[in-house]
Amino acid sequence: METNVPVSDYIIKVIGLLSDLPENSGHSLDKLFKQYNFQRDLYPIDIKGDHDEYGENFLKNYFYPSFRNLMFLNPKSTSNARYINNDVKAITLLTSPENTATGSPAETKTIEIQQTELYIFGDYISLFSVDIRIVENITDLASLERTLFAIRKFETKTTEDINWSEWISQNLLCNGLFKLTGPTVKADDYSGSKFKLYSVIDLQENSNTEELLFDISTVSKLGSAAGNKSGSPSRKYYEELLNNNKISIFQNWHALCLFDSFTCIGTHQLNSYGGKKSWSYTYFRIYIYRLFIKYNLYKFNSTIFEEKDLIKLRNQFQLFLNNYNLSHISFNFLGNELYSKIGKALDLDLELQSFEKRINQISAMIIEGKQSRTNRLLEIVTILSAIGSIVPLILTLNSMSKNWGPNILLAVPYFVIITILGLIFFYNKDLLNIRKWFQRK
Repeated sequence: METNVPVSDYIIKVIGLLSDLPENSGHSLDKLFKQYNFQRDLYPIDIKGDHDEYGENFLKNYFYPSFRNLMFLNPKSTSNARYINNDVKAITLLTSPENTATGSPAETKTIEIQQTELYIFGDYISLFSVDIRIVENITDLASLERTLFAIRKFETKTTEDINWSEWISQNLLCNGLFKLTGPTVKADDYSGSKFKLYSVIDLQENSNTEELLFDISTVSKLGSAAGNKSGSPSRKYYEELLNNNKISIFQNWHALCLFDSFTCIGTHQLNSYGGKKSWSYTYFRIYIYRLFIKYNLYKFNSTIFEEKDLIKLRNQFQLFLNNYNLSHISFNFLGNELYSKIGKALDLDLELQSFEKRINQISAMIIEGKQSRTNRLLEIVTILSAIGSIVPLILTLNSMSKNWGPNILLAVPYFVIITILGLIFFYNKDLLNIRKWFQRK
C-alpha cells in the first residue's frame, strides 16, 4: 500500500480529563476561566464570530432538549457549562528521537493550538479538548499519522524539554491550575497515559479507505492493515473490529470508533463551512458526551472499594443515570447512529449494566446484614420484655404464699429458668440447632 496518500484537509482534536479544582481557590468558575481568557459557550457562532441564530434553530430541530441543553445551549445552567479559548499558541514536538546507531537526526513537528474547550459537568469528571493544526503544509497521510502518534502520548517531549501533557497544563489550562498527571491528581487514576484522538481526514482521491481507516484509528504504520508489516493485525481481529465498530452511512466517508479514538476518512466532507462545522462541532460533541459517561463509570468503579457508605454511592450512581444516561439524543438518524456506535465501541451499555448489578448486590448484602442485626436486637428486646413480665408473676406468687403457705415459692426458680431457656431456644435458631445435635447424640 502506498503511504503517500494525498490529504486535502483534516480536523484533529485531542481530548483529556480535567483534574479537580483546587480547594480554597477563591474563584467562581466563571471568574476563574475569564481570568485566563475563556468565554462561556452560550450558543453556536457563525464564521464571523457572531451569534448564529440559524445554527441555534438547527440544534433545536436536530437534538432532543435533554442533550442539546447539556452540550450546546442552556446558558443559565450553573452546574453544566462549556468554555472556549481561541488564543492561538504554537509548540514544537519531538516526533522521533535521534538515532545514533543509524545516524538519523531527530524529527520535530510544529503545531498550532487553535482552540481550547472545557466541558464542565458539575460534580462529575469534566473534560477538555484541544484543536490542533500542523504548521507545515501536510500533503500526505504518512506525515499526518506520525503527528497523531506524537500528540496522543502524555510523555512526548517538546523542544522546551517538558512533556506534552505538562505543556498543555501550563499553557492551555489556566497556567497549570489543572494538572493532568501526578500522584495527587485524581483524574490520573482514570486517564491512563494517552489522550483520546478525534480525527476527520479528507483525501484528495478515493483510496482503500477501509484499511487506511484501521491504520489511522490505531495509529499504526500505514500498510499494517494490509498485512505487510510486523505489527499487522490478524485478519479475524481486523474484520471483527470493522464489523462491530465501523460507521458507514454515506459513500464518501467511513468512520471507526475505538476505545482511544474516533476516526473518519473520506472525500469532500470538509470542503465546505457546513461540513467542517458538522464534524468539528456537532458530531464532535456527541463523542465528548460519550467519553464523559465512560470516564465517570471509571470513577464509580474505582470508588466502590473506597466509599464507606455504599448505599450513598448507589444513590449517587442512580442519580447519574437518571440525569445523563440518555437512550436517544436526536430527531435525526445520523445523530442517533453516531451516539449508538460510539457507545458500543466504548462498551458503555455493558459496563453500565455490570456496575449497576454489582452495586445493587453489595447494597442488598449490606441491607440484609443490617436487617439481621435489627432482628437480633428485637429478639433481645423481646427476651428482656419477657423477663420483665416475670416480676409481676413473682409478686403474684408472693401474695399466694401468704394465703397458701411458703412452699409455693420453691417452684419459682425452676419456673424462671425454664421460661428463660424456652425463650432463648425459641428466638435463637443456632441454639435450636445445638439442641437438635444433643438430641441426636
